[in-house]
Amino acid sequence: MFEDIEKEIAANLAILIMLLGCSFHLINKHYVTKEMAYLAKKYHSQEGEFQRRRDAAKREHPVLAERLK
Repeated sequence: MFEDIEKEIAANLAILIMLLGCSFHLINKHYVTKEMAYLAKKYHSQEGEFQRRRDAAKREHPVLAERLK
């Protein structure tokens, strides 16, 4: 009984590991391109910079502020 459960758990973990590997590949190779990485480093290099820019945009553009809520 315990051995059967152990085998099922091992099979589920193997499937999860494969899915995580696929997800990692998709994110790193297809969603996060070199250009995106460059822009993130260039424009968001300081701690909290994204939040400061977002707050500034909300102050300057009231319509944008409504969409970002």
